[in-house]
Amino acid sequence: TCYDYTTARLMEEAGVPLLLAGDSAANVILGHDTTLPVPLEFMIQITAAVRRGAPHCFLMADMPFGSYHGSVERAVQGVCRMVQESGCDAVKLEAAESQLAPIRELADAGVAVFAHLGLRPQSVGVLGGYRYQGRTARQAEQIVDLSRRMVQAGASGLLLEAVPPPVSQAVVQAVDVPVIGCGAGPACC
Repeated sequence: TCYDYTTARLMEEAGVPLLLAGDSAANVILGHDTTLPVPLEFMIQITAAVRRGAPHCFLMADMPFGSYHGSVERAVQGVCRMVQESGCDAVKLEAAESQLAPIRELADAGVAVFAHLGLRPQSVGVLGGYRYQGRTARQAEQIVDLSRRMVQAGASGLLLEAVPPPVSQAVVQAVDVPVIGCGAGPACC
């Protein structure tokens, strides 16, 4: 995760192949308790700064809360704006079932979309806080099923956050796209 030009430049020089301009900048840079307050314009600016600092890294931009919710049209408009104005290579959406249609539309338009599953910080209010997801057999099945459906809709990759290692292993085995882990065990890349 990277939020600025200088750090991006150093990370590229160190050989880091992929950078995420994350909405966690709301917490880390701006001092908010959650990621929710960060606006699309801010995310575009920091993503563009990271792109300038690391022009050869694969750059993924986090789409902030509210910028891709409500309708397929709103999602496509926000994501296209992010791609055009920041120069990112891919976007990441915290994905629930409601994001299947926008992911399909974006993939059809040629946008690389990573679906963020498991713990989704933008949804902690409905997830019961910052805690591991997929702890029960039913929850684990739901994550694996949704992972498959995201890939079928056109997701170029997945990010799994705070899921037990057996769940991430099942997801990795169920899909044929990269699966990035954030507290999700060694099966992820």
